Amino acid sequence: SAHFSAVPCLRVSACGALLLSAGRDKVVTAWSTATNKKAGTVAVHEAVEGMALLPRDAAVAANLPSLPKGSGKAGVPVVYFATAGEAGVVKIWRSDTGHLVAQLPVFAEAMELELVLGGSELLCATLDARVLTLRASPADAKLAIHTHRIGNHDNVLDVRFAGAHSSLVTVVSNSEAVRVHDASTLECVGFLRGHSDMVLASSAGCLPSGRSLLATASKDRCVRVWDPHSLRCLA
Repeated sequence: SAHFSAVPCLRVSACGALLLSAGRDKVVTAWSTATNKKAGTVAVHEAVEGMALLPRDAAVAANLPSLPKGSGKAGVPVVYFATAGEAGVVKIWRSDTGHLVAQLPVFAEAMELELVLGGSELLCATLDARVLTLRASPADAKLAIHTHRIGNHDNVLDVRFAGAHSSLVTVVSNSEAVRVHDASTLECVGFLRGHSDMVLASSAGCLPSGRSLLATASKDRCVRVWDPHSLRCLA
């Protein structure tokens, strides 16, 4: 109930003690998962569409000052997190002080932000149909655009990794088919076909057995479940 507009993004810290919620009301709220109470707020001054938590050892945060160990206010850890939205700038914030510590223009409204496996890069989708990877420059450790992919048919609405240990990324645009890309090269390696109307979102999960699954939701009022390896529809 802390937000006054839609909340497009939720992220949980690796330890599970911290939940961040990002809203189009231009605020990111920190919550304690132990008490379900608000632990703080960060005014980010733009409607947020994408957010990523940055682990302490993430290479994309290599130039940032060290964070205090242990828990901060309300028993939640202090973290860096990245936001992207209507301003067309990827920004990195400190959760306890709300300080803006780094930023990088991507020159179009950003629609989604994901941390690449291993923390080496950030994956950013923009409204002008580009998918970018951002990484810390080896020369000065500042955040910079590493690669970008142009060629999506329409606006990119959503990007997701196809499982906890997968190097594949699903790219959702204004289409009934979902593109699957290799995260390291951003090359398209396949499609998820089966919906009869525009796909709006995708997600990935892992069964207790360790098997990864993909899910897509469409305007055709169907949710489809996919095998991320064969790209075959299971249900």
